[in-house]
Amino acid sequence: MSIILAAIVLASPAVAIDPAKPDADKEPLICKREVPIGSLIASRKMCLTKTQWRKRADDGNATARQLVEDGAGACGHDGGVCVMGQE
Repeated sequence: MSIILAAIVLASPAVAIDPAKPDADKEPLICKREVPIGSLIASRKMCLTKTQWRKRADDGNATARQLVEDGAGACGHDGGVCVMGQE
């Protein structure tokens, strides 16, 4: 019984699903090369759909907006505005 099962498993074609490859009805991938901040040499290639690139940009903008509203990176007084002499 186990020999027959092993033969069936070995005879069946292996189907590998690659999440990076889009189907015909899905959005095509857009690949971009990104350089990390502070690096002149290192880079990485990222492939995402147009929707994923837009979500990534929106998330980054929302994070930056939240940092400004919270006053992060500034004196932290009066909504993040530094007043001369109070630094």
